[in-house]
Amino acid sequence: MTRRRNCPLTDVTALAGAAQHAVYDAAGIVETCGKNADGVAGTGSHSRTLALTPEAVTGLPAGVRVTQLYTAFNNDGALLANGHYYDWGYNASGQLGNGKAPVIAARPVRVTIPDTSPVTQVALGGSTKTNGQTLVVLTDGTLWAWGSDSSGQLGDGSTVSQDKPEKITPPPGVTYVTLAEGGTTSYAIDTDGNVWAWGLGQGGQLGIGRQAESLIPVEADGGAVMISSTANDVVVAG
Repeated sequence: MTRRRNCPLTDVTALAGAAQHAVYDAAGIVETCGKNADGVAGTGSHSRTLALTPEAVTGLPAGVRVTQLYTAFNNDGALLANGHYYDWGYNASGQLGNGKAPVIAARPVRVTIPDTSPVTQVALGGSTKTNGQTLVVLTDGTLWAWGSDSSGQLGDGSTVSQDKPEKITPPPGVTYVTLAEGGTTSYAIDTDGNVWAWGLGQGGQLGIGRQAESLIPVEADGGAVMISSTANDVVVAG
């Protein structure tokens, strides 16, 4: 892929931004601009230089369409049309899902999930270098998570970070249809429109009427059809 020197980008089909960088799919080429902290630009360089014009992300498989892009503090991700998920950037807490080595991945690496069903939905979170987590849903309906678990944001009932995908079980009888991630808090909407939240809650992020964290999902709201979250805030639409 060649570097694009002209702006603005054209034929953009996916985009995402966080912290001090952004990533785009423009005419089938994934490109990035902004600050390259911890290899988050995905250009193969660990340099922290600032890209004032878009540069091509290197390492994604040729000929496979990107369907969605994701960003968090110093991590990026790309979901491909074949259901494979790639991510890159900082990895000290296992954010990349491929073990903790290398600590920085300056090119996309594919996440290997024990269940080989295609990935259909991704939620990527994180607000500092000390956190960052990913939740994905596969076509068979299973939920997998990896990365920082400092406040229970993986939803496995512990605070032990996972550097490889682990299967997560929702509450009995609950099926998630929509996922969202904040800095250290995770969210989901189930088939009945109920909102579930878990992880950090000292700022009220869980929406349960008290400032506390939860290591397991707690029901926070109902009648929801959409949800969006940033570092420490969440918005639900019904």
